[in-house]
Amino acid sequence: MRLVDLVAAHRSPSGMIVDATAATLDLSQDLADVVRHVDRAHLSELTLGPADLVLLLAGPNAPLHAGLEDLPQLLTVASQAIVLLAWPVDALPAADVCDAICRAGARVVTAVSVEASPVGGADLAVVVARRPAQDGGTVEDTAPVGPGHGMAEVVAAQIATMAMHMRELEHDLNRSEAAARKAQAALRQLERSTAQRVGRAVVAGVRHPGRAALSLPADLLRAYRAVRRHEPAQEGRRAVPIELPVGGSRHQLLLHAPADLLVPRMLAETGLGGYEPSAMACYLAALDVAGPGAVLDIGANIGIYAAIAAAMSPRQVVAFEPTPSLAAVASTFSDENHLEFRAEMIALGAESGTATFYLSDRSDASNSLAAGFRPSSNQIQVPVETLDSYVERTGLVPAVMKVDTETTEPDVLAGSAATIATHRPWILCEVLARRVEPRLEQTLAPHRYHWYPIEVPAPYREAGRIRGDRKYQNLMWLFAPERPGDEFWTALERRTAQLRECRPQRGASPRR
Repeated sequence: MRLVDLVAAHRSPSGMIVDATAATLDLSQDLADVVRHVDRAHLSELTLGPADLVLLLAGPNAPLHAGLEDLPQLLTVASQAIVLLAWPVDALPAADVCDAICRAGARVVTAVSVEASPVGGADLAVVVARRPAQDGGTVEDTAPVGPGHGMAEVVAAQIATMAMHMRELEHDLNRSEAAARKAQAALRQLERSTAQRVGRAVVAGVRHPGRAALSLPADLLRAYRAVRRHEPAQEGRRAVPIELPVGGSRHQLLLHAPADLLVPRMLAETGLGGYEPSAMACYLAALDVAGPGAVLDIGANIGIYAAIAAAMSPRQVVAFEPTPSLAAVASTFSDENHLEFRAEMIALGAESGTATFYLSDRSDASNSLAAGFRPSSNQIQVPVETLDSYVERTGLVPAVMKVDTETTEPDVLAGSAATIATHRPWILCEVLARRVEPRLEQTLAPHRYHWYPIEVPAPYREAGRIRGDRKYQNLMWLFAPERPGDEFWTALERRTAQLRECRPQRGASPRR
């Protein structure tokens, strides 16, 4: 059930809807005239009537989520509420949630799964009420949750059953996606194989015997060259030449990486000009106009942003990537191309220490410190450091930062507060819709940066609020320490034009 539909089913026409989730629900299109946003700490200051409906978000991550210990007091304030549950489905404390509702003296109306929730991670919802049943429910439906009633056990079982069903659906989806990826990989391998290309050349020769004497040898030679160009020298690995956007000259990097990694595969298929082209152009323009200082690629994956900065500028470059296999590829990428950027196998966050890192079952580009962001059957412990601590320890002075850490970007920037305040770097940051916007705004507000969604065409429009692209096409934002001037927009136009020429290489020998 969609959250908007759930709200509509339980709201009163005469009542107000109060959003006390701490994460701003984007319900403006449907409920703009009745939604009021309030921090849950100030919820008790409101005078709420029996027709008013309160939206709450409970989960494991304070202060974003209300904890189990907060729910009884919050529900006591509200006559009726929808409690969104943001725990991962395999760690959902269903019985404890019901116990918290019981301690508030509330009644459970229903528990439902939520589709396309504007609140990241909230897949289930419990509707509770502290008033007699009205239209749309019966006394039995809204029996008190408390000792002797048995409703707590019933609802806990209902929630646990829905959680199990969601886990099964996710498992089936992962299996289907894995099978699709395997089939696509097999098809690409077949299309690149020597036998397939030779077969096409021979068939063409049979169909056109008059031209066969001339065309067949040339077609076979092209097939041989294509195989030598595309098939990796070692089983399971690929070599990807990457043309750099350096004007009229032709300079390249060569990336060696496992064939199943996402970013090398995309670079092989589209070239640098087709890989996040608007974000890459903005990144290069920021390198052109930013003051002296280093470049930080935070959430580097195989280090393509770090490599481009190191190849095209004299700046010191550091890549941060906690996934061991990806950090190893980034380090080799740097060494083989003499780029001299450093690959740090650590995660950046709001606090220093160690943390569980969730390796995504879907894609190596979706690994994250955020529990539940993507299905993960494999987790590792990784070191975590704040950027402020790293800068103090190393003496690094950042001028440009790219941050793409799969929903933990607010934590990275929170741990960079002193660095941002002191050095004022240009920041390119991924913004995933409905997941990080409120926390990013709260974290960046004290620094008085200017916020721009990276769009096409330029110049970008400065934004008063941070709102991710719901279509997931333009994910990166520019957080600028000052309003970009003509120098930046000129550099952006130039870099955009240069990137258009960076297409996949067809048999050219890489030059360094």
